[in-house]
Amino acid sequence: MDNTPLISIIIPTFNRENVIVQALQSIITALPHEILVIDDGSQDQTETHVRQLALPNLKYIKHSFNQGAAAARNTGIQLAKGQYIAFLDSDDLWFPYKLDHQLNFLKSHPRHRACYSGFLYKKSSGKTEVRSPHQENWEDYLKGCFIAPGTTLFIEKGVFNDIENYSIELERLEDWDLLLRFSHQFSIGRLDRPLAIVRQSSPPPLKKVVRSAETLKKIFQIQVGKKSGKRGLAIFLGALEREKLVSSLKNKKYLHTLYYLKNFVFCKMNRYC
Repeated sequence: MDNTPLISIIIPTFNRENVIVQALQSIITALPHEILVIDDGSQDQTETHVRQLALPNLKYIKHSFNQGAAAARNTGIQLAKGQYIAFLDSDDLWFPYKLDHQLNFLKSHPRHRACYSGFLYKKSSGKTEVRSPHQENWEDYLKGCFIAPGTTLFIEKGVFNDIENYSIELERLEDWDLLLRFSHQFSIGRLDRPLAIVRQSSPPPLKKVVRSAETLKKIFQIQVGKKSGKRGLAIFLGALEREKLVSSLKNKKYLHTLYYLKNFVFCKMNRYC
């Protein structure tokens, strides 16, 4: 009898002792699929809480030191035995029917190698918004990444042989980088129905966002210009400036905000940076 799991669920985590149990409890109906919790060097009681659940098919892997979200997801990808991979951020939740819907979608739409779903976005204020972004091709992803792929992405594992894993060069925006590479070669499908709850988290430091945005610019600037022309490049560079702008606002770095706002407006008005 073949015990190879059809789906591997990858949950990267770091110091999330207060929410990791809720995340795992939200996927109990997803059993008997493989569950890989990749602890990126937590120093709290995350490991204790995970092991106390004693879920079947759960493997707990801990990095000896903190390496970042990209590295944690890559560890999961390397260890995954499933034909498909589903990602779940450790502070988010799935609805019980999420995997069934996404698996059935890919089986009935074979031209897609991955799909994502709508989600409920729960703000720190307690308010909840329904979000169902439309991002299905390369041109869409030049504008940014809005699909919360850390929790909604469902993808064939074999795709990573073609596009490679998450870039550990990036401290932030690693999801955007991955989906730019994916959409350059493949088609991604969309399910409008909300299948997850994504919780608002504290903003990353502005410096990390700026460094990552500049790295993305170096990686994709020439490729975007060749593939999408001046207009596509202006859209992409404007989106990078928007990431810096939003991060400066969230971090209350208002002098930086004025600078990034000027750059963003320049891109929008001139269609080229």
